[in-house]
Amino acid sequence: MTACTRLRGSKLKKPPYASSSGCTFAHSRPDGHHRGYRTHSFRVGDIPLDVFETDWQRQWLVERGVGIISEASRHLTEDLKARHPEIPWQKVAGIGNVLRHNYESIAAPIIWKLAQADLPLPEKVCREELATELARKQRG
Repeated sequence: MTACTRLRGSKLKKPPYASSSGCTFAHSRPDGHHRGYRTHSFRVGDIPLDVFETDWQRQWLVERGVGIISEASRHLTEDLKARHPEIPWQKVAGIGNVLRHNYESIAAPIIWKLAQADLPLPEKVCREELATELARKQRG
């Protein structure tokens, strides 16, 4: 029995580091949005497409970060998603399926554009939500 098989039947519970809004990334969280965004930002930055296309390790790291973000987005509350209709949450969650099941068809220019143009807005929203949640907890 593989680890994946064992996990399929398990019920996921809200982790102790998740906020009440369901925004499941925090400074202390070892995975999730925060790490995914850090990976994409560090690995793409201002790198031109032609350089990105020739670096398979960088491509893989960005794909992994996008996959983490996709999976984490599935655990956000509907309330949080409703507060930010400008983000196509269904597509954010769906890109993970593409990366997991159709990875051969993902071209470097698509991942590069996604990291350059599409991820900054959800990153900003998640960081704002986290700051709001942390401020709320500090007030008591």
